[in-house]
Amino acid sequence: MINDLDHLLSQSQVSAIITSLHTELSRLNILNEPKHEPFKVGTKKHLESMKEVLLHLMQCEKELNTLKSVNYNLHRENMELSRKVEQLELMNKNLINGI
Repeated sequence: MINDLDHLLSQSQVSAIITSLHTELSRLNILNEPKHEPFKVGTKKHLESMKEVLLHLMQCEKELNTLKSVNYNLHRENMELSRKVEQLELMNKNLINGI
């Protein structure tokens, strides 16, 4: 299972790769030689795929935060219901002992 730190590290690594690809693409565009054209095409493809990966990671982060919130709310509700059950059991026990 991935934790928050791993997720954040993944996002920062993908962002670094995107920055590196942008830098390399800029360098290739400045040189503008025909022999660099295959590298430009490949770099553009990698750049687009890394952008998709980053977008996916960001969506995962959003979903994880939503799931954490839902989990917290369900846990809180469960604790409240557990307390009510304990109170009802105590009341039931007292009623039975009183009879």
